[in-house]
Amino acid sequence: MLKRVLTIPLMLLSVPLFSQDVEFPVYKFRNKPMPDFKMVSTKGKPYSKSSLKGKVILMDFWATWCGPCIGAMPTMEKLHKKYAGKGLVVIGANILENRNKEQMAGKFLKSKPFTYVFTKDTPNNEALAKKLEIQGIPTLLLIDKKGTVRWVKCGFEPKEEKELAAQIEKLLK
Repeated sequence: MLKRVLTIPLMLLSVPLFSQDVEFPVYKFRNKPMPDFKMVSTKGKPYSKSSLKGKVILMDFWATWCGPCIGAMPTMEKLHKKYAGKGLVVIGANILENRNKEQMAGKFLKSKPFTYVFTKDTPNNEALAKKLEIQGIPTLLLIDKKGTVRWVKCGFEPKEEKELAAQIEKLLK
């Protein structure tokens, strides 16, 4: 019973598909510099805003328990495969895990075919999500080569892949 009570509030954090018309606080970061960040991948590699300068970044804030987040992953993988060689870095930034925070993403990914970067749920990831005022997941940010947030989306549907790909292509030019 206790597990069910704790899970319900967390499920409310996943952004419902009908929320596209809602203006979330993170949207105010459009056309503003991405805050500095430091993350560690599930493979132990560090990533930061400065280490990714000159790359276009697609950052997807997600959690292992979030159905819509998991539903967005095949699209993130497809975009990674299509544009990685052209300068896109896709990062799945794990946040909001209940326990074993830093191990959850790695355990989850062991049985998944994804090849883009996933980072551990660390205090740094949580601090960045708080700084960006992320209130639901998945939340996606597209950051240009100079470190400016150019596109933000709370929630995701596969039909939005074309729009996202067009935004990526525009920034890779």
